[in-house]
Formats: sequence, C-alpha cells, structure tokens
Amino acid sequence: MAPPQPSSASDLVTWTYTAVFLPEPGGGFTVFVPALPEVCGTGITMAEAQEAARESIALALEVRREVGEPFPADSAAVPMMALSVALPPA
Repeated sequence: MAPPQPSSASDLVTWTYTAVFLPEPGGGFTVFVPALPEVCGTGITMAEAQEAARESIALALEVRREVGEPFPADSAAVPMMALSVALPPA
C-alpha cells in the first residue's frame, strides 16, 4: 500500500486500497476490497459502486481505529484464473 498522504486541504490522511468491481447480470456492480474483507458495496453505476466502497472503507478503518487494530496493507494482487470442470451430459 502506498504510504498515507497528508491532504493539502486539512489534516486528513489518505489511505488507498485496491477494489474489485464485479458486474452484476441484471446491471450494476458489486465491489469488494481484498485487504478489508468486511468491505462490500453495490451500485447501479460504477460511480455509485465507487462511492459505496469509499464509504465502507472509511467505516471499516474507523472501526479498526476505535478498537485499536492496525490498518492492513493494501492487497493489489488478486489471483484470477480460469477453472474447468467436467460434468456428465444432461
């Protein structure tokens, strides 16, 4: 994860996490953050899904801070591969 960057607008610190956006069959997106397994969001548009993810990430980090847990490092390496299965004919 990139080191936190102080915001020029205030004393805020920016944390960056990799998010995975899955298109839904009926439209919209579901988003997951591998480094923060509790983070999940949805949106009809990509912009809505991004905003839902940002809100969920902020909440997850606030909870971790309140209970004294460290913030995890980003996990940008999300393994993906094609898997084949064999089934008997129908």
